[in-house]
Amino acid sequence: MLNPIPELLTLGFFAPFILRVVAGLIFLSLGYRHAVKERAATTAAVNERWGQVGTFFVWYLGIAEVTAGLLILLGLWTQIGAVIGAVIAVKMLLLKRKHAVLAKESTAFYGLLLAICLSLLISGAGALAFDLPL
Repeated sequence: MLNPIPELLTLGFFAPFILRVVAGLIFLSLGYRHAVKERAATTAAVNERWGQVGTFFVWYLGIAEVTAGLLILLGLWTQIGAVIGAVIAVKMLLLKRKHAVLAKESTAFYGLLLAICLSLLISGAGALAFDLPL
């Protein structure tokens, strides 16, 4: 079947850019929420389950999310940021089953975030990035 607007296919290099910006902003938002905004409540919920390791876990999660968000958003080492983001998305999908306090978004949200990260891992950074396709 023919494409209805074939001229848009020349802009395909910008598709990873759109995915990159959306995923980066989502990870920055999640990192801010876990490490700053709702840190006390999240730490208390984790400490109930796992003891004092909860404080470390919440900081680790927040720092990992902010790091993945910055790498993906800037297009700097995008594939590394995408791997970190995919690991976080899988971890949140698993935590969603056991601890709904940590993963407030729906399962579909984290599934789509995982799909975006895997897409960026395969396709690369796209336009307006520091990464150069080799």
